[in-house]
Amino acid sequence: MTAFYEPDGPWGRPSDPEPARAATAEADRTAAGAARRVRATELTRGPWGEAQHGGPVAALLGGAIERATTEVDGLVARIAVELLRPVPIGALTVSAEVPRPGRRAAWALARVEASEGDGPAEVARAHAWVLRTEDGDAPTVEDPPPPPPEEGAEQPFYPMAGTGFVDAVDVRFTRGEWVASGPATAWFRLRVPVIADEEPSPLQRALVAGDCGNGISGAVDFATHTYVNPDLTVALHRAPRGEWVAIDARTTVGPGGIGLARTTIADRQGVVGAGSQSLLVRSRHGPAHATA
Repeated sequence: MTAFYEPDGPWGRPSDPEPARAATAEADRTAAGAARRVRATELTRGPWGEAQHGGPVAALLGGAIERATTEVDGLVARIAVELLRPVPIGALTVSAEVPRPGRRAAWALARVEASEGDGPAEVARAHAWVLRTEDGDAPTVEDPPPPPPEEGAEQPFYPMAGTGFVDAVDVRFTRGEWVASGPATAWFRLRVPVIADEEPSPLQRALVAGDCGNGISGAVDFATHTYVNPDLTVALHRAPRGEWVAIDARTTVGPGGIGLARTTIADRQGVVGAGSQSLLVRSRHGPAHATA
């Protein structure tokens, strides 16, 4: 397997006679959040059509924010991802900036753009608070973790064939199952990097798992309805440890076709944060069907 994204364009994989120098230039450009060109692979494909799953996009944005805020020795304590339109599987540009820098708290913004007929178009963005961490006298309060992934059941990701995001993650359910109604708990592990040759960060692992809350706790039938999330918010009080990240998810739907998926995020040591997704719930056969 490859990765969700491959470096692309003039800042991609070194191809000149001095690859070491090219690699250093790439690192210098991306360390401060400068624009970076990548190409999405088929492993980003989501369940709603020809667009990407939100998890890889969120992880791409989260990584850009982390690179732009290296001067803050801290944690991305909250990140809000906005999926402005379907993100195509192709060439993208991701960038980040820090409009409000600070040594104890910094506010950062990241964007993903895709090339369209009239030029680049913003397809997703994220904003985040990065808070400085320090050793102090504050007490540590931890909630226990769910049963470990070794006790979970491996299940098909979604009831569909083909490749895509479904092939890029290992999933183990300790409660519930895919597209069944009701709360569910599942562990997620990335089989591939977010960007080729780069180790996924704890934040990126949490974002990929967090964007699956609506998928594991669907309150309506996947065969008859879609429940697309135009956003994802994740708040962390510490970074998850290890490759496996668990989410405990519950979805509710109101009478107007608007839903909310709420998740608790954990690692093997305990709860590390929480997430939420707003949901647009529509019939697959009705006139108002949409795939935002």
